[in-house]
Amino acid sequence: MGKGFKLPRRMVRLVFDGDYAGAEVVVHLDVSLGLLMRFVEMQEVIERQEERLAEGKTGDAAEAPQAQRGRDLGDAQEILGLLQLFASAALVSWNLEADDCKPIPASAIGIMQIPPAFAQMLVEEWVEAAMAPPIPLVGRSSDGSTSGMPSLATVVV
Repeated sequence: MGKGFKLPRRMVRLVFDGDYAGAEVVVHLDVSLGLLMRFVEMQEVIERQEERLAEGKTGDAAEAPQAQRGRDLGDAQEILGLLQLFASAALVSWNLEADDCKPIPASAIGIMQIPPAFAQMLVEEWVEAAMAPPIPLVGRSSDGSTSGMPSLATVVV
């Protein structure tokens, strides 16, 4: 049997614009498909919550407010767990600082220190980049090999 193929571990640098201009986050793109799909589901949960809030609804008419709060709490706990999983599985580094100019660690603890809107945007951009076709490697030699360094593309968001 032939030599096995080791899947590459691609990374991307997300460079933010607008309200978060100057923020840069390096993330792994190659995570398991199952993990990526959990994040897609998380985005759908967030979108449903935003739609309910925009419509002024707190739940189905027949649903007791207490049951709705319980479901929302369960969704929130799942989202927090997934954000911590994102930090451990995909987050490599970032240049984020707290108000006191101290670096925020690029970790499960650090992700809990960033604004929710930025966390949501970060995950959305990561999912989009992870699902996109691979960006061709730069610096291929004439024999088709690369330098052995992982590829790092930059995406401005």
